[in-house]
Amino acid sequence: MAKRLFLSSALIFLSFFIINSRFTPLLISLSSTEARRRTEEILATAVYCELERSPALYSDIVSLSYKSDGNVAALRTDTARLIRMRTALARRVLDFLHEEEIMSVQIPIATLLGANFIPTEPTVSLKLRPTRALNAYFVSEFTECGINQTRHSILLCLSVDIVILIPGRPQSLTVTRELPIAETVIVGAVPDAYTKINRLTDDITETEIDDIYDFGAREN
Repeated sequence: MAKRLFLSSALIFLSFFIINSRFTPLLISLSSTEARRRTEEILATAVYCELERSPALYSDIVSLSYKSDGNVAALRTDTARLIRMRTALARRVLDFLHEEEIMSVQIPIATLLGANFIPTEPTVSLKLRPTRALNAYFVSEFTECGINQTRHSILLCLSVDIVILIPGRPQSLTVTRELPIAETVIVGAVPDAYTKINRLTDDITETEIDDIYDFGAREN
């Protein structure tokens, strides 16, 4: 009887060891990927829901001043409005993150077993717990989009810490997301002529490729 009890205990321990050593790392990896995707989706949904309620126009945030020749002289940002927007957006994001029913991920057991012939059901359901440490701030981004044309974008950068409640092995990860809030294209003076130089050597940096120069062409 004692021998049988010992063998049963050893079998249970061995089974637990195999499951823990084989499936737990895979479960952590899969759940982290899915939790990141799910959290990024929630962040975007929360922000755009708030923007639908209170639209943000570029002209409401940034004002452009021009020189006498029509070129842009300066950009002025309404800092107070941006602060109010950040507060409202961060509050909406936190409301979404703390809705219990949407903060969970489903991992198919078939994926854990590596068995393609098993149906996607059933699944392992894991809860996600966001912390209160939400970091939200705006950045300006300028990108070239044509000859003497620049796209100016106002981006909201969000960062939040998430805890995945894996039994016995809770995992923490930081999820970040950049979302465009408003943008415009700033058009400058177009030169009469320009030269595009295609460099063909191998020992140059990426920024040196396809240089464009305005040589101030004049009419004869």
